[in-house]
Amino acid sequence: MLNPWEALVRVVWEPGKTFEELSRYEATPVWQPIIAMMAGSILVVSLLLDEILAMTRRELIAMEMPVEMIEMSLTGVHYGVYVGVVFSVLPILLIPLILLFVGQFVGAEASYRQLLTVVGYAFAVPTFLGGLLQVLFVKFAGGDLVDTSFSAAVFLSEDVSPFLFNLATALNPFNIWMLVLVIVGYSVFNRIDVARSSRLIVGLWLVSMFVSAWIAGLV
Repeated sequence: MLNPWEALVRVVWEPGKTFEELSRYEATPVWQPIIAMMAGSILVVSLLLDEILAMTRRELIAMEMPVEMIEMSLTGVHYGVYVGVVFSVLPILLIPLILLFVGQFVGAEASYRQLLTVVGYAFAVPTFLGGLLQVLFVKFAGGDLVDTSFSAAVFLSEDVSPFLFNLATALNPFNIWMLVLVIVGYSVFNRIDVARSSRLIVGLWLVSMFVSAWIAGLV
């Protein structure tokens, strides 16, 4: 039986085979990828904390906020970024619910736990590597936090609408990588062909991307 921790690495170059072996578990592993993703996110946030605080300080100074309030705000940001890591698990728990609901209409057979396994393993490594690459660009290449998202947003002008900016932000290689892994895992666990899985997953992703960009543009 494939070791759940080993699967975190093997899913990078053997996604189909890895998900196939994970599907043989009576109770598929779910905590390992979630723990790995949270640990990786905490590491990335810790390495970028100085830059996050410095960027926040510049923004608050530009708003002409009093020094006392700036320091209080920075303290809140200091702890808030770690709270954000905890809440970043929520999409991992919610996405399988959506896939489970939609799957009822297409004859899918995977359980919530199995779909949670798919999403967890699909998200863990790309999320960490994306964050690690951002750290390398910021720390060693002098990159700015805002400009190192590796998304299509870097090609947009400053006066672009919030909707288009948020839409472009979702278009980055790591999100696409996660999307491909979810497609493969969903195909394996539901015993359907990759083409059918692709149509369903990509369709849901496009809908969620447009809705998220629209909501973010309203804020």
